Amino acid sequence: MSKYKSDTEGNLMNLSARESAVLALVASGHSYKEIGIKLKISTRTVQTYMDRSIFKLQANSRSNAIAKYIASHNSII
Repeated sequence: MSKYKSDTEGNLMNLSARESAVLALVASGHSYKEIGIKLKISTRTVQTYMDRSIFKLQANSRSNAIAKYIASHNSII
């Protein structure tokens, strides 16, 4: 059982504002360290937001979460 609770359908609407921001920065190619500095949070906190995003998006990896983020934003354009 995961340490994160989810009753989602695996879409980006279920992410918190901070989870979305971290995912967007990761998708843009920033490292966890760079994101931590930019958002004034620890690298471990960045990792936690990514872990939560991966779980909420029902992704099986960081790469899969990024792919879902990109696909979602490409469908909007």
